[in-house]
Amino acid sequence: MSQLIHKGKVILPNVNVMKSIWRISVGLMFASKKTIEKGACLVMPSSQDVRFGSSVTMFFCFYPYHILFVNSNMEVVDRIVLKPWRASYTPKAQARYVFESTAGKFNDIKIGDKVELVE
Repeated sequence: MSQLIHKGKVILPNVNVMKSIWRISVGLMFASKKTIEKGACLVMPSSQDVRFGSSVTMFFCFYPYHILFVNSNMEVVDRIVLKPWRASYTPKAQARYVFESTAGKFNDIKIGDKVELVE
């Protein structure tokens, strides 16, 4: 398991890093509240930041999610809370990492902040 760190504070202590196309596509669909609380990091398969490739959908998601879009420099480029069953959301800027967790989990993280993913 990995950790998401912001300003020296562990935000997600057991984040699940998803790198395969299948795992990225599914994300936290059908996940329990406990699994969502742990969070997921979707790593785009491209070696560069992408905008449309880092879109997310909330189909088959039964709880609101807080989502961070992070570029290759580990800078937050967008953040949003999405409600269940939303068709899709495309970030405002290109991203390489998409962090998903429970609504409110990333309240202290702002666009432009740096985060760390420690594996």
